[in-house]
Amino acid sequence: KACLDSEKMPNSGSDCDNCRWYNEKVNLKKGNNNENIKAIEIINTLLPSLVEMVKMQSNAKISNESDTKKFQELMEKNENEFKNLKKKLEEIE
Repeated sequence: KACLDSEKMPNSGSDCDNCRWYNEKVNLKKGNNNENIKAIEIINTLLPSLVEMVKMQSNAKISNESDTKKFQELMEKNENEFKNLKKKLEEIE
């Protein structure tokens, strides 16, 4: 995050989201008019909540994938237990 506040281009390169953000800030500052200043303020205000929303969605997806895997493992375990029980019942008969 420190690189976003720097006046120098970060070393990470043009593919980095932070660098794209930096370049947009530079482009907006060039005009230095009220519209650009308002745009920067809006971006700075909205960005933290957008990042938080992305994190929440990512965590929800990870949680959902984890729950799905646990459910599948439980189903496999129950299926194996059922097969074993069925086999024991057949042996008894």
